[in-house]
Order: sequence, then structure tokens, then C-alpha cells
Amino acid sequence: MYQKFLQNLINKHLDQDLKQNEQIKPFLQSINDSFVSFERYRELLEHSFKITEREFEEMSSRLQEQFSIKEKAINNLIEITHELHGEKDQNDSVIGTDIILVSDLIKKQILSYNETRDQLNRTLNLFKTLLDNLNSAVLVESEDRKILFTNEAFCNLFHIPVSPEHLIGYDCSNSAHESMHLFAEPEIFVSRIEEILRHRKTMLDELLEMKDGTVVERDYVPIHVDGIYKGHLWKYENVTEKLKHQKQIEESDERNKLIMNSALDAIVIIDKHGKIIYWNPSAERIFGWSHDEVVTQPLSDIIIPSRMRDGHNTGMMRRLVSEERRMLDRLLELPAQNKNGDEFPVEIYVICFEQEDEKYYCGFIKDISERKNNEEILKLQEEKYRNIIANMNLGLLEVDLNDTIIYANQSFCEMSGFNLDELKGKTAAELFVLENHKKIVSEKNEKRKSHESDGYELEVKNKNGQNRWWFISGAPNYNDRGQLIGSIGIHLDISEQKLLEKELAKAKSFAEAAAKAKELFLANMSHEIRTPLNVIIGMIRQLTKEHLTEDQHFYINQSASSAKHLLTILNNVLDVAKIESGDMEILENAFSPSALLYNVHSIMYSQAAEKNLKFKLNASPEMKSVLVGDDTRLRQVLINLVGNSIKFTQEGSIMLNAEVVSESDTHQTILFEVIDTGIGMSPDFIARIFDKFSQEQNESNRRYEGTGLGMTISNDLIRLMGGQLGVDSIKSAGTTFSFQLTFKIGDPNLLVASNQQITQNIFKGCTALLVEDNEMNRFIAIQSLDYLGFETTEAENGKVAIDLVKQNTYDIILMDIQMPVMDGVEATIYIREILGLKTPIVALTANAFKHDIELYLHKGMNDFITKPYDEQDFFQKINHVLSIYREKSIANPLENHLMNDGSLPEKLYDLTQLEQISRGNDAFVKKMVSIFINQTHESLVAIEKNIEEKTFENISRIAHKIKPSIDQMGIIFLKNDIRALESYKMETGSMQEFTQLAQHVCNVLKAVLKKLKSDGYSTIPKD
Repeated sequence: MYQKFLQNLINKHLDQDLKQNEQIKPFLQSINDSFVSFERYRELLEHSFKITEREFEEMSSRLQEQFSIKEKAINNLIEITHELHGEKDQNDSVIGTDIILVSDLIKKQILSYNETRDQLNRTLNLFKTLLDNLNSAVLVESEDRKILFTNEAFCNLFHIPVSPEHLIGYDCSNSAHESMHLFAEPEIFVSRIEEILRHRKTMLDELLEMKDGTVVERDYVPIHVDGIYKGHLWKYENVTEKLKHQKQIEESDERNKLIMNSALDAIVIIDKHGKIIYWNPSAERIFGWSHDEVVTQPLSDIIIPSRMRDGHNTGMMRRLVSEERRMLDRLLELPAQNKNGDEFPVEIYVICFEQEDEKYYCGFIKDISERKNNEEILKLQEEKYRNIIANMNLGLLEVDLNDTIIYANQSFCEMSGFNLDELKGKTAAELFVLENHKKIVSEKNEKRKSHESDGYELEVKNKNGQNRWWFISGAPNYNDRGQLIGSIGIHLDISEQKLLEKELAKAKSFAEAAAKAKELFLANMSHEIRTPLNVIIGMIRQLTKEHLTEDQHFYINQSASSAKHLLTILNNVLDVAKIESGDMEILENAFSPSALLYNVHSIMYSQAAEKNLKFKLNASPEMKSVLVGDDTRLRQVLINLVGNSIKFTQEGSIMLNAEVVSESDTHQTILFEVIDTGIGMSPDFIARIFDKFSQEQNESNRRYEGTGLGMTISNDLIRLMGGQLGVDSIKSAGTTFSFQLTFKIGDPNLLVASNQQITQNIFKGCTALLVEDNEMNRFIAIQSLDYLGFETTEAENGKVAIDLVKQNTYDIILMDIQMPVMDGVEATIYIREILGLKTPIVALTANAFKHDIELYLHKGMNDFITKPYDEQDFFQKINHVLSIYREKSIANPLENHLMNDGSLPEKLYDLTQLEQISRGNDAFVKKMVSIFINQTHESLVAIEKNIEEKTFENISRIAHKIKPSIDQMGIIFLKNDIRALESYKMETGSMQEFTQLAQHVCNVLKAVLKKLKSDGYSTIPKD
């Protein structure tokens, strides 16, 4: 509800819609508050006036009483005077006059007082109205801290729930403590008020932060009247928004300053008199003057060249007078000068702005010296390239978006046979392109419209109708505004090259066919030679096992030597072919370098002894016991080099040397040397020693046999293994071959497993299917299989083999490749894919090329044996394949090593490994066997206990512990079972199967221990 008078005005002047308008209600409420405040101040003023009038009347009454007393006293005095002097009349007149004067004076004073009172009331009313309507909170206190005046803003600020009028006379002595909770630092608020009141000195603009985040500014003004302290005034103003805006302005100024200081262009601001007031760092860099040097200096004296200063100053004055803007808001190029007086071109943009009614000019200046230099260089290059284009041998053709010719250089005219006038305005595709190639040109034009560039070959016809081949490098063409206007093509006549390409293609096809024929020839030759050679070597091997006379032994040895020599020649030829075709593969195997060197020495020793040559071996003891690399290829290289030295040395010695040259935690680098005292080589021959079929001799002096491939193969093999073969030779004094190879350091445990010896009847009770069409080859293979203990079934081709597999189960299949009716690959595919059998299949092949081997393995074979084979290699391959197969298939592990009748094999252990390690020390062997007996007995007790308690994890750990001992003792038929026990997965198996496997291991080990004791071995006595 509004104040009565305001309500009447609203009812009189506002319609109902305006009365209900939410936007006008705050305005009406503000007016209403002003009316209410005005009435409150008027009542306060009237109240004050009444008090003052009452006080005046009381004073007037007191004055009248004093006047009466004074008048009586005067009259008494007059009477006394009259009695003393008798001058009553005259004095009465004088006294009466004095009274009138006094009365008039009093009346004047009263009138003056009334006027002063009215003026004071008006001033007081105005002052109160002003203070009450201030946004600031105001408090006036007396000298004894009683409130004389305050306003509504003060009450709101300090959350005082009463009106300002009710606070008049309130004692503020404790008000600071009552209000301290409103401020962020209450203790400081109180102590600061006490400090201010104690010093009674004017204090302005003190900032205080309240708990709600509001910031107020406080003023304190002491009031003195005639030098006497009468109280003080407090003023509090909310400056939160003011500070916020001030901070934003400061941040904006700082940001603008940073931008201007960071600008790459010079920014200079001058006043209307042309004097510099701002000079950013880029201006310092460009012109060489520091900020302090140029501020307040005329711009013309700093950057304007002397020859242009008068014109600059005149133009500046003209612009100030006429307000001319011709040079403003435009990008201009002008000369300028730096501190050193050097002139250089600049680009300048000037704007005018006003601040506080003053005009200022801001210039953005960029040093364009480099750009101008580049433009000049570009201009020169344009001219140069224009001349190049006009005269180059490459034909240039420019067409528009419709493929219409716009320009062609002289070279293109010569290529096409047309002159420029004949070309202009014509369509390029219609003029040159053959009908069957127009689609290509259309596609290229679409690419240009998509802003793509490319190069392509195109068959065209020239003006004379001749077909030519052009190589065209096409690109989209743009105008200076970046708009696509067509395309440009650089043309090269490649007709001669295309003719050469056709001839090269024919030659390539011929070469590929020749290479294929060579490969096919080598493969067929390999097969055809290896097959009979396999029989020859096999028969010789069998003859060596017979009881022969001394002469027969001589004949057999000579035949074996010749057969091996023939095999070496064949292998060398195939190795060269493999290396050339990239089929040669370097393997990573764990091997003993010392054993390998001793093996090479033992193999080649007899050859050296036959020529009465000393053959020495120097193997460094620093070599690791096991390294990882291709030991087969390393042995081949060393045998080649040693054999070569023996061949070309007539007297003296051969030295095979190996020493460590560097070593890390994971690798060891070894230097291998073969040193001889042979015939040596000339420098000319050393330069071509690694060429194929190369020997330093002539037809009339041909004393040495050989193909000349050994050194080539050795060099290539060393290169594939990461080394380089070096040759140091002196004619008639000897030769040194050397190379370095870096090997990984291997795990000795891996070597123990790989050196396992294969003994007679190790596979007794196992069955094998031999698939081979050559009867003699079958005979040779059966001799080896019989030695291992296999029961072998023969099949002359793949078809017969499949029929047998359907009816019987075999432990291993040995499969020849090339057979009539059905070859080995077809038979393997049928066994794997149709019959679904996983029986291990080993290829018996005379094909030694990598792609052939990869094919066999890809089709499902597990491994391969190359004919003719070494019997020990044959044994190791079969053992390896069967071991892997048994590890993967332990459906019933007990069946893997039991005889057909369920009994154990006759030979329970093999001490070959221990004997090799002992190097003939029988005491060492006995001690190791005794340790095995003790440890195994303890392990058996622990396994049986854990079987009863069903703690299978412990059994697996025990199996892991005794696994190396089983391998060393040569208990071959437990090799797979102990590993199966170690890694058994209960989630995929069963408790019954695991228990059965563990019990089987225990039974076999008990049988082994019993056999060892019966063979005379005993346990180590315990202390």
C-alpha cells in the first residue's frame, strides 16, 4: 500500500494496466519510499522546531524577568540618585531612552534569532535529506559516542533491524564488538576502530572486506567546534562493483599493453603536436631507438628521413587545422630511417582517436625490407623462368577450364608439329589425343578442378599423324586472386623410352623365364642326383657296419669320401642358388662354441694329417659355454675355410683360432681366424676371390680340384650372419682368413637338452609308416628305423599310405614327396583335412629349396629330412618331432612310453650325458648318480604324500625340481610325462588323470632306482 498522497496521484493519473505492470511497481515503490522519508524528516523538523520555539519562549520569559529585575534595579538606582542629587526629571528621560534602546535591541535580536532558526531548520532539513538519500552509510556520533544522526543505508549495512530515528541517542561504545562478526577479519576491525578514535585524525578510503565478500570503503572525519572536539562522522560505501570494474579496466589496460608490446609490428602513438607518447618493443627493434630516448620527441626527428621532414610537418599541421583524413585509415608504403640513418621501406597504417577531448594518432608500422627484396628476387626469377619456359626442351601447355589452349611454348610447338597460332583457341583433347585415350584426359581435367596435381603417360598423335608417347605433369592453374582458371601441363616426349620399356619387358620376361627354368633345373637336378646318392651313401653306411677286410675298408672309405665330395659339390651349388634367390635362412640355435670348434678340428684333422700338416686349434677359454646362432652355417664356413687352407698348403701348418674381442651382459663378439702357410694369393686375385667359380690357376697348371664356390658361399653366409670375411695373403708365404660374429649369450640348460644322445631301441614298441616309391631308399630308411626300435610298415605311394592309415594307427609317418599315383603333399593334405589325423608326418625330400620346405610345412607336415641324410640327424629329427607331439597330446600319458603289454622298456636310463660332462671321470658319474638316488627317493616320498593329501600344486613344484635330473639321467620315456605333470592344467583336465600321471611317474622312478642299485650304484652316506 502506498502513501496516501501518492496513492491519490496514482488513482488519478494511472490506468489499471499500469498499476498492475510489474516493471513500474519498483519505480512506484521507490517514489513511495521517498514520500515516506520526506514525511518522516518533516515530522522530525516540526518536532525540532516546536522544541526550539518552546525553548525560545522560555528564554524570552527569562529575559522579561531579567528585564523587570533590571528595570526595578534601575528604578531603585534612579530613586537613590534622585534622593542624592535631586535630578529626577533629566535622569528619567535618559533612563527611559536607554530602556527603549535595550528593548529595540532585544527585539532585533529576537527577529535575527528567528531568521537564523528558520535558516538552520532549512539547512538541517536539506542536510538530513541529502545524507539519508546517499548510497553511502553515514553515522554521526557525539564526543561521548552517542548517535546524533544515521541513515537507512547504515542500518542495512550493519543489519540493524530498527529505523535510523530510533537510533538517535544510542550509545555506540560497544558497537564495534556487536558488528565485528560481519567482517572477514573481526579482530582487526575492532582494533582499528579503537585506534582511529584514539588518534582522532581524519582517515579516508580505508578498505574493509566483509564475510560475504562485500568490500566497503570507510571514511572517518572528527568534528571540532572552535577547536573543541565535539564528535565524529563515519561513512561506509560499498565499492565491490567499483573495485571489480576497476580491476577489469586494469586487466584490460594490461592486456592491451601486452598485445601492443608483443606485436611484431612497430606501434607508435603521437599527440596532436607530433610528439611520441608510446613506443613499443618492436619499434625499438625496427628503428633502433629505445622507448626512453624517443618519448616526448617529435616523430619526424626520429623515423622520417631528413629529406621528407618538412613535408611531413606541413602535412601534419594541415591535417590538424582542416581535419583532413586523406592519409588516415589507409595502408601506405613509405620510406623510413633508423637510428643509424639507414633508410628502408615500411608499410604504415595510421588511425586517429580521441581521449579526454584530445586527438592522438596511432601508427602500425611494418618493416617490409625483406618483402621488397623478395619481390625483387621474385621479379628476377619470374623473368628468368619466363625465359626458361620459352626456351626449355620441355613442352608447356596452358589451357582454360574448357580445355581450350591459351598458351604453348616453342618446345611444345616443336613436339606437336603445330605453331602457336594453330594451337590457340583449339581443344587439346581433340587436337592431339587418340580416341581411346580421351576418357583419361577428361578424368585428369576433373582432377584439376578438384585442385589435384599428378603425372601420367599418354599416347598422342602429332600434326603429321605419327603416334608419340608424352609424359605429362599436370597441375591446376590459378589467377592472382587464387581462383582456378584452368590447368598447366609440362610435356616430355618419351617415345624412345617407351620403345626401350617394351624391349626391357621382353628381356625381363625372358630373364624371369630363364631364372624359373634355372630353379626348376636345379630342383630336378637336386632330386635326381640326391635320390641315387641317398642310396649310395646309405649302402656305404650299411657296409661299414659289416665285417670287412682291410682292402674292403679301403674301398668303402674311398667310396664314402667320393660320395661326400659329390654331396658337398651339390650342396654348394644349391647354397649359391638359395643365396641368390633369398631362400637362405639363418637360424637361432643354442650351441657350444668350444664343442663346435673341436668338432671342426676333429673332422678336418685327418685331411691335414694325410698331407703331414700340423693342424692346431686355439679356442679362448673366455668364450661362453653356450651361445645362440646358426651353428650349422658357422661350422660350414669354418670347414670351408680350413679345407681351403689344407688344399693350398703343401707344408707347414694350419691354425684355427677363436678369441673373444668384446662382451656385454647379453652378447659376446668372437674373432675367428684360419691361418695357413700355403701358396698365398696375389693382390689381383684377392680382389676377385669371392667371385663364383674363381681359382688362381690356369689350364696348364691345374693341380687343385674344386668348384670355386666355397669362398663365395662362405663370404655370403658370414654376411648373412652379420659379419664380414677378410683376407690377408702374401704370395708363397701364406693366407689368413678372419671374420667377427656377435652372438647372444645362451642358457646352458637349453644346450643339455639339445645334446641328448639317441640310443638303440629307444623307440622300441613304436610304429612307423614309411611312404617311399624307391625300393632302395626304403631299404636304407628301414635300417635306421630298425636301429631305433620302430615297427615299420612300407607304402610305395600316397594312395597306399592313405589306405593303411585308415586301417591302422602309427606313431610317425615318413613321407616321400615325388611319388607316382599320389605324391606326398597330396597324401598329407588328405590325412590332415579329410581324415583329420594329427599323427606326426616328416617329409623325406630331395628338394632343399626354402619355398619347397615352406610348402610342405604349410600343408601339414611337421618337419623335413633332406636326402641323402646323416643317420644321427635322422635320429634327432624323429626324436624331436615325437617329443613335440607327445607334449601336445597327453590324453593318456601312460600310453606314450609303455610297451604293448603294459611293461616298461628294457633300458630305463642312459648315462651318456653324464659321461660326456665328466670327460672320462668315473668318480664324478658315480657321485652324480648317488645324488640322483638320494634326491629322487625324497621326491617320491613327497609326491606320494601330496597325492594322499590332494595338494596338487606341490606335486607340480616337485616335478619342476626333478625335471633336469631326469633329463641328465637319460630317462627318455619320462621326459614328456614329467613336463606334463609340471604344467598340468586342472581346469582342462581331471583329478583322476592327474593322480594317475603322478603315480605313473613314481612307479617309473622306483623302477629306475631299483635298476641303478642292481647295477652297482649306491646312495651317498649321510653325516
